[in-house]
Amino acid sequence: MADCFVIMPISTPKDVAGDYSGDEAHFVHVLDHLFIPAIESAGLTPLKPIMTGADLIHAEIIKRLEEADLVVCDMSRLNANVFFELGIRTALDRPAALVKDDKTAQVPFDTGVINYHTYDSSLSPWKLDDEIQALSAHLQETARRAEGRNALWRYFGLTQRAEPAKLENPLEEKIDLVLREVSTSSRGRTTSHDEELNRLAEFPALPRDADAIRELAPSLDDKQVDALVKVAQDLGEFSIAPRLVGAFGTDIVLELGSFWIYDEQREKASEIAQASGLSLTFIGGKRVDPKTS
Repeated sequence: MADCFVIMPISTPKDVAGDYSGDEAHFVHVLDHLFIPAIESAGLTPLKPIMTGADLIHAEIIKRLEEADLVVCDMSRLNANVFFELGIRTALDRPAALVKDDKTAQVPFDTGVINYHTYDSSLSPWKLDDEIQALSAHLQETARRAEGRNALWRYFGLTQRAEPAKLENPLEEKIDLVLREVSTSSRGRTTSHDEELNRLAEFPALPRDADAIRELAPSLDDKQVDALVKVAQDLGEFSIAPRLVGAFGTDIVLELGSFWIYDEQREKASEIAQASGLSLTFIGGKRVDPKTS
């Protein structure tokens, strides 16, 4: 089944929540009650936007922008991050279905010439079924007319597609990118590799419950989520609290900081992950030789 990745505003700032009956979780509700049902009704598999730690796991966002069969782009409130992601998708000449809500009076001129769908932001239950079907039809029509290409190309007259980076070891490249970003957060300082790893402690601890893991890594299936819960619980028995550096598809990167850890503990955690189709990579952690401990 074809995938559909959603790019949209995630938070609802307090200064605009009044436009949405004071609902400060409005766009989360739009995702859950309108977008996801409409995508499924169109025969597509929804890929939710990454809501947590986006600055640090944006490699996964780029991957989805590259690979998803269709992207639905909600231009409501003219969110800068949304238009940045739409720009990447457009540069790759990949199809995107544009939408906005009825509270957004107009969209930028550049996209105004392209067919887009306006949805009712009220999410009223007596209108919602019709809204879902109307959005579903828009997604199907966009996919049909696009034929695998981006409609903005015709308007801009683009001729040269962006090419996704070809990496020899994508996971290593992603980890290196994270380390570089953490390093540049302290401009003007000369830092060692160990200092960079220590600052990775700012990443969220790997949760021990399934719902929290789903928020951090929404692309994982239930079996994979359960495996990470098991990893977190098993390591927690040894007072080890790994930090989640990133969930890059099925590649999970954990940072152990200065914790002491037996090789058997690493191996057990890796086996649990592998059984569910995950690849577990550890950064840091001080190895303990059982022969001398």
